[in-house]
Amino acid sequence: MVAGRGLCCPSLEQSVVKHAMLHAAGEAYVLADRSKLDQAPFSYWAPLDRDYRLITDEPRVDVVFPQFAQSVILVSEPETVGGAAHDG
Repeated sequence: MVAGRGLCCPSLEQSVVKHAMLHAAGEAYVLADRSKLDQAPFSYWAPLDRDYRLITDEPRVDVVFPQFAQSVILVSEPETVGGAAHDG
């Protein structure tokens, strides 16, 4: 995901599907962990050409990736109990 460019995709087909999904709903959400932000390992793009909310685990997104700061919903890592994730 690269701000101003969109979602990086491994194939043309995936970019077309992701762009269609982006416009199919009343609201758009992008789920991307911190390793996907500002990365472009592939040649195809699904443009982020509408308002969207980014759901990520990067706690300092406004500092590390200020280009995404306006659209972020921050998700924290689950607490662990005895070395295993705990649902509460």
